[in-house]
Amino acid sequence: MTVKELKKFLECYDESLHVFIRGYEGGYRDPERILLARIKKDVNKEWWNGPHEINNEDYDIEGVVIE
Repeated sequence: MTVKELKKFLECYDESLHVFIRGYEGGYRDPERILLARIKKDVNKEWWNGPHEINNEDYDIEGVVIE
């Protein structure tokens, strides 16, 4: 998803709505930060890890990370 796609999606919703992200193992929590990051794609093969990692030296793409 790109920032443009995210903005278009969010246009449909009231600006006063709260944003939540998944908790570590369950439940939901507030985002702690939003940052621009350099991402190396498809480096993790384990099912319990997300497939991508932040890597400032060897990266494929820059993107926005919501934590």
